[in-house]
Amino acid sequence: MNHLRHERVVSAVALRESGVGGDERPVAMGAPPMDPHTAVEASELDARVDRALSNVSERRRLALTLRWRHQFSPAQIAEVLGTTPEAVRVLLVRARHDLEELIRPDEAV
Repeated sequence: MNHLRHERVVSAVALRESGVGGDERPVAMGAPPMDPHTAVEASELDARVDRALSNVSERRRLALTLRWRHQFSPAQIAEVLGTTPEAVRVLLVRARHDLEELIRPDEAV
């Protein structure tokens, strides 16, 4: 797992240094390259999620960010937040629900 995480970081750095990737998230190893249309859709979805995430409470936003972007386990997140892994699971469920509610209205646009 550590090797895969390292490879993802190395890929992201290489893309940024080459000027190709910008702020895009790295593609998973073994995944086929995205066509331009799919890349634009993914970028738009990321932007919508980031906007919605800014409206989620700080504690829930931190838990989601640590889980999704940094691949922390619930136990690791609990340590950072000073709570229990079960409380982190509840935070994550509630945060996902918040995101669903915040993103859903944007789908009609």
